[in-house]
Amino acid sequence: MMKESYPSLLSLEGTLERNFPGLEILDRDLELSDRFRADLVAVEASGRLVLVLLVEGEGDEPVLAALEALAFAEHNAQVLAAHFEAPHLRSDQPPRVLLVAQNFPPSLVERLRPLFDSAVELFEVRCVKSARGENVFLATVGGESQVLAASGSATEEGFLKRLAPDLESIARHAIERMARVDEDLLLGVTGTRLSWSFRGTALARLELVGDRLHGSVAPNHEPRVLRSDAQVDFFVEEVMGRYVSCLGIDSDVLELPRSRPESAETLPELPPSSGPIDLADADILSAEEMRAFQD
Repeated sequence: MMKESYPSLLSLEGTLERNFPGLEILDRDLELSDRFRADLVAVEASGRLVLVLLVEGEGDEPVLAALEALAFAEHNAQVLAAHFEAPHLRSDQPPRVLLVAQNFPPSLVERLRPLFDSAVELFEVRCVKSARGENVFLATVGGESQVLAASGSATEEGFLKRLAPDLESIARHAIERMARVDEDLLLGVTGTRLSWSFRGTALARLELVGDRLHGSVAPNHEPRVLRSDAQVDFFVEEVMGRYVSCLGIDSDVLELPRSRPESAETLPELPPSSGPIDLADADILSAEEMRAFQD
């Protein structure tokens, strides 16, 4: 691959750190096989391994490189933490494989789409130059940003069918709660992950990791295991904080929506008050009525 056409790894490191807050670069040039290597190795704040590969955006190379990275991470999960002297690196979480190219043609994106379920993500390099300097950006391709659509039962059901019955119930509760945040939220589905965004800004994710359901709030996406509806309610309140920041509203003056208890009864609406009640105008119980009430 002609890496001369790519930004330097140093500038790429800075770009990744801006795109993924909390990401820590561990090393470079990790040999995956005789043919492929990971240009950068990183770890998320949650302890999840991240492998970054610069690839040509054509032919079989991106597909083979992604498969090689996934196989390497699975085979060496137990020893990577020791090798990189990173005790917070967790072997029980599937890795993220970021493929970076100058351009991914649509035909190649479709070939790679089945791997999106395995946390493979595609990014295209965008270099912007002006009198004030040069910046490198990464644009998402083919993943969440390309499949975002209004919340619909067909896409939701595809995700829910993957879950055990107890997790499905919790996930449905999360979907219902998120739908009440704002009707303009966009829901993206990538196999084992639901992603919500608002006005182009990421809000939260719901992911199946092993046999657990994880919820995380952007931008750091610190995962929390969701085992009950009550934990989902707390998770959605955290999402509301992110949502409010997108609106530019002080969260202290916004009442967060909460789930209504199933046993709650609807109270009748009271007529508008015309002022303080004058007890002199109120009906007073007679002595006999008072004795009957006390008995």
